[in-house]
Amino acid sequence: SNLLTGVVPDSLNGFANITLDLTGNMISWFPGEFCDNSDWMEGAVADFGCDGIMCRPGTASPIGRAADDSTACVECDKERAAGYFGSSSCEASLTEREILVNLFYATGGRTWHRNDFWGSTADICDWYGVGCIGGHVAIINLRGNNLQGTPGPDLFYLPELRTLWLYSNPIKFSFENIGSAKKLQDLRLDSTHVHTLNGIRAATSLISFDAGFSNIRGPFPQDEILPLSNLRILHLNNNQLSGTLPSSFAQMEYLVQLRLDSNKLSGKLPA
Repeated sequence: SNLLTGVVPDSLNGFANITLDLTGNMISWFPGEFCDNSDWMEGAVADFGCDGIMCRPGTASPIGRAADDSTACVECDKERAAGYFGSSSCEASLTEREILVNLFYATGGRTWHRNDFWGSTADICDWYGVGCIGGHVAIINLRGNNLQGTPGPDLFYLPELRTLWLYSNPIKFSFENIGSAKKLQDLRLDSTHVHTLNGIRAATSLISFDAGFSNIRGPFPQDEILPLSNLRILHLNNNQLSGTLPSSFAQMEYLVQLRLDSNKLSGKLPA
């Protein structure tokens, strides 16, 4: 319970057995690989997975993590509650400025090509790549700006976020908590290190999604894409998708632009 901020370094993953108490801080991300260390946290990771280290954003526990059944992490029902990993209560938290500052540190903001005004006392609407509507962040356009690392799930707590362009950056990306961005319509992650679309199904407001030229492999992710019933534009070209498209793909009635070229798909486009 200090004021530590940002991400937990993945170099800690080298420890075979560790008790890592970082709860009650302002941690925006920690590597998912930690959750495979079953001996960590006196065995709590074996029993509760990631929650044995810290409760994920949007959940809380009296001690900020799950140590036994009585301290299991529970979902918060308040808007924008428990915005950090390791929260011990479901009180609403995180200003838009704090969310942007977390993004800055999680993606190596000091080495971005441009970071004009980021982290300063200037109005956040004047920060490079940020666009606002009514004083609230509506657009983040940081394409090709040398972002690295993994943006934290608190990014999706921006209440008016409509456009998120992070393409052409060597970042990883997690769709955890994307369902909180209820106005997000345009998401571009092409030419990044995205390797899975797990969790994107919750982004039901999306109209345009681009993850071309990335590292997505395996069968077409129908369980994640088909629930996005409002999609008009879908680009998943230049990945490593294989197999055939499911017949249920035809249910995407609003889709007007589709790119699946340069994959390993076969068969016909369902009609």
